[in-house]
Amino acid sequence: MYYLKETTMNKNALYPYGVGIFIVCWTITCSLFTQSILNRQEELILSRISSILKEALKIEQKIFIQLFSSYYDPITSTNSLFKEEKVEWCYQHYFIIKDPNRSRLDSIFHAELKQKRIKATGIISCTYKKQNTYSSSDTLLLKEAIPLTPITYRFDENPDHNITLQAYVKYPLGWFIIHTPMIWFLVVSWLTGVIGIIVGHRYREKIKKELPLTDIKTHFTIQWIEIPDGVRFDKQHGIVVYKGKEIQLTPNSASIFLCLLEAENYTLTHGQIYAFAYDRKYREDLSREEKMTLNKAIKRLRAQLAPISFIKIKAYKGKGYQLAIEPLPPFYTLSGLYKRYKQSFIYKKSYPTYYYISRHFKKENKNNHKKRGRPRKPLYERMSLAR
Repeated sequence: MYYLKETTMNKNALYPYGVGIFIVCWTITCSLFTQSILNRQEELILSRISSILKEALKIEQKIFIQLFSSYYDPITSTNSLFKEEKVEWCYQHYFIIKDPNRSRLDSIFHAELKQKRIKATGIISCTYKKQNTYSSSDTLLLKEAIPLTPITYRFDENPDHNITLQAYVKYPLGWFIIHTPMIWFLVVSWLTGVIGIIVGHRYREKIKKELPLTDIKTHFTIQWIEIPDGVRFDKQHGIVVYKGKEIQLTPNSASIFLCLLEAENYTLTHGQIYAFAYDRKYREDLSREEKMTLNKAIKRLRAQLAPISFIKIKAYKGKGYQLAIEPLPPFYTLSGLYKRYKQSFIYKKSYPTYYYISRHFKKENKNNHKKRGRPRKPLYERMSLAR
């Protein structure tokens, strides 16, 4: 007999395109967020390097100005600039005379960057009287570096007399990404979204495989018996479906499974099961051969249902059988973790050893009990009890 899924033109045909559109939109959103975070982080790093440059200027003044303090006299002029600003200009003018390329400031600046654990290289540019000088002759670094905010010193209102210091810095991309933790969060979010959509799509495809099947010849939809935790049973053909896998039961096993499913509390006596499965007259006083036949049929049914671990058939000695459906509790609970551990390879591998040891100790205890013996009652007491 052939089976096919019902195929109709509906929303399901457009579902893969929707998944692709969602992944593209999610990627664009994450990339925009990443770009904004990178720009913000770059601004923070450049502002930090600018503050380090200002610290390097102060260190340079402390080291070199004190040595020549006896020769230094601030020049005053009649303009609106403050005296402190003019003094700073004089300091920088003195440094330009002594060190036109500002190599000393460059070395102090790099030492401070190293102390602050910032992996960056830079060049310092000094502009005075429309002439530019650089602390290094590396033109390639100058082209690739990022310019910082220039620092300007004024002496009077004439802009040609201004002294402008500007640093150009370059840092490795790997160091920049490592010091941007939000990038990793966005990458993980993007991966989680994409993987979640792909897994959901595959899970949906699996569920579609479990949809009611249709016979080509008769075009009648099969009636399923729903069992907890996503298990379904086709009583017409004896098929058990779980997680997209089909288990074909033998006719006898299917009859026993169906009668247990339809019974109250999933419990039946030996006579009831035997009468339903083998189409016999109901009676409870089964012969030994009939009980053995029923036990073999139950054993066969257990073996066929073995892939579904939470469906078990419990035996009540001398009474009957009960179909126990016990889905595993969630994995985040202690009982769920314990039951999953009992089903794991490690437990199954170590269990025979434990069973052998426990059996060995039980046997020893039994032998010791026999050796110790049990105090027998006197003959007259046994006779009186017998009477």
